[in-house]
Amino acid sequence: GRRLRIPTLFRRAIQRKMREEMLGEELRVLYVALTRAKEKLILTGTVKDAEQSIGRWAQMQMSFADRFGASSALDFVMPAVCRQEEGAGGGGDFQLRIVRAQELVWEEVQEQAEGGLWARRLRQELLRGGGKSALEPLLQYVYPWEGKTPLPVKLTVSELKRQQQKLLDELAGRLYEEPEVTPLIPQFIAGQQPSEQGAARGDAYHRLLEHMDFQEAAAMAAEGGQEAGQSQETGQGQEAGQSQEAGMRAYLAKLGREGVLSERERRLIAPVDICRLLESELGRRMAQASSAGLLFREQPFVLAVPASQLAAQAGEEPDGTGQEEMVQKETILIQGIIDAFFYEGGDIVLLDYKTDRVSAPSVLLERYRPQLAYYKRALEQITGRKVKETYVYSFTFGEAFLL
Repeated sequence: GRRLRIPTLFRRAIQRKMREEMLGEELRVLYVALTRAKEKLILTGTVKDAEQSIGRWAQMQMSFADRFGASSALDFVMPAVCRQEEGAGGGGDFQLRIVRAQELVWEEVQEQAEGGLWARRLRQELLRGGGKSALEPLLQYVYPWEGKTPLPVKLTVSELKRQQQKLLDELAGRLYEEPEVTPLIPQFIAGQQPSEQGAARGDAYHRLLEHMDFQEAAAMAAEGGQEAGQSQETGQGQEAGQSQEAGMRAYLAKLGREGVLSERERRLIAPVDICRLLESELGRRMAQASSAGLLFREQPFVLAVPASQLAAQAGEEPDGTGQEEMVQKETILIQGIIDAFFYEGGDIVLLDYKTDRVSAPSVLLERYRPQLAYYKRALEQITGRKVKETYVYSFTFGEAFLL
């Protein structure tokens, strides 16, 4: 015999509840969509029989049964539109337009026909030769500002430094290229994590020097920290240098508690490097300027530089096309951040911190000479003061080098 499957009352109740929740969500989404329009709202929808559907919508009172039986978003919106159309005599805030499928097809046919007509006319003109003179200027058009398209609107000082370093490498001229040998040393043997290198280390040092209180840091380094002082009293103290490192380590821990430095940043900073900076002549001058409110750190700037000057520095030769004259009239913005500078005797002392591990100080100075030149130019142009000294402080060598 035939088997009949009849859903239970419990199953029907669950289905009804799920449909209610689904329709409620559809209503919320529809409300959000309708209320986002600022000036004009255009709604489109498709039905099989427009007259029959409009008649059905006009009879709907939007009761719970009507909303529960909705099969599309049109069943939510159109009853209100139809009532307003009837009540306002066809006017109101809504404009209802019924577009037949034949109209859409006819519009597409017209567009294709017009396009084909223009194509035939163009072919006829070309065959007669009359359109050749009109098309030649368009086909042979040359963009008059082609020489400006390679020019960037803005450059960073770091990017300029990389470009000039690349030029120096190309001009160096090697007899043969030596392959770069990278020793395969396991990280656990090297005792260094991948993140504890390069840019991360430099960022940590710059973060510290941006917020460091020179007086407090020097005082804690001199005292050697509270624990180091107590160990000295008991006769089990450390040497003077180690005591200063302990004090600086305590100062770094204090900055960590204050949220200035993260634990990872503190791990990347060697306390002895900061102690050497504070003990140096430049460090003492910075501390003195800081106490007088004349030390400025991490100062951003934007400098306008003629494009011709950058082209000359990049080693670009005129190509004889006249585009170089166009380039000479353009200006490029150069932006950067100055690590630190301070006023001394009415003039400015400029310095830049570097954590690069290089073989000799001369390598470091040549690498960053163009960068510091832009810093110097920007400071003199912005402040109207003379930059009397420019230093590169290397944490690798623990020394300041005058450019």
